[in-house]
Amino acid sequence: MGKLVGNTDSMNTTHSTEGITLPHDLPAQPNSDQISFDDLSESPSMLKMYLKILKPRPGLKEGDSVPKYGVECMMKISQDWLNAYTQICGWTSSNQDLVPITAPQVLAAPLHMYLLTHQLFPSSALGVVHAENEMIAHKPIDPKLPLKVKSWIGETHWKARGFQVDMYTTVSQNDEEKPRWLAKTSLFRTAKTSQKSTHSSKTDQLINGDEQALQLSANLGRRYAPIAGDFNPIHLYPITAKLFGFKRPIIHGMWTLGHLLSEVVPDLHQLCCGRLAVRFRRPLALPLKSTWRHQTAANTKFMQALDPRGKLAVDIAFEAKEISSTTDVNEC
Repeated sequence: MGKLVGNTDSMNTTHSTEGITLPHDLPAQPNSDQISFDDLSESPSMLKMYLKILKPRPGLKEGDSVPKYGVECMMKISQDWLNAYTQICGWTSSNQDLVPITAPQVLAAPLHMYLLTHQLFPSSALGVVHAENEMIAHKPIDPKLPLKVKSWIGETHWKARGFQVDMYTTVSQNDEEKPRWLAKTSLFRTAKTSQKSTHSSKTDQLINGDEQALQLSANLGRRYAPIAGDFNPIHLYPITAKLFGFKRPIIHGMWTLGHLLSEVVPDLHQLCCGRLAVRFRRPLALPLKSTWRHQTAANTKFMQALDPRGKLAVDIAFEAKEISSTTDVNEC
């Protein structure tokens, strides 16, 4: 999303040197039966929602919480979209039935935007930053079957310079009681607050892993935008990015996540099930010449993208729950 106009032994939490943790569990439904869900017959129009962003909002006062509400919709994964998404991120698998763990997050972006432009969201979506993500895929997503996608607003956390709101998403198929895929998306919005920053340089400690070049073209954001459905001006052209405080366009955080995963885990069979955590620390401006690092510890793979100054930009941890090439798509 970027900045809008980040019960077995194997499921124990894993830590990297930076403290990034893999999720142990994520909620399959809200913790309150009183949350109302809007039931949509089709995926909402991103263009119409971008226009709604311009509507003034009162803002959120320190200590208050964003109201809890949700949306659900039946969605589909087209083969053309899946091919385009995996190819632009860097996966070259010819298997038509493999959906990487990151894909549902991108597919659900219209529902996330729906929640941010909903009349109950108190602040303008302008300036909302995708800060963190956690994902768990218990079963592979079958692209031939419809997806029941639900997303809802969770807890609000006040921090220095603003508030963080958690947004949860689940994907179910075959009328199964337990979702196949679950995620928590943490979004940050600047607001007046009395809290002081507790940022420490230790949070930017880099992993001691292999380092490789990261070179991105100037038009990468424009190529990825129609696939992700994210035409945020900050990703497109220098002139549109400058309108929102950036000297150059910045690449979508979800593209960086997908690309680094494709470099470290090129086999999509190892990406259909598992656990993932990502933190979006700093933007990566286009065109880009920088580096990224990766390291494997136990069953967990760590990846970090650095900006041209060597500062940590994207921090990733992934643990696969592998399926074999002969396993049915509905099983892990």
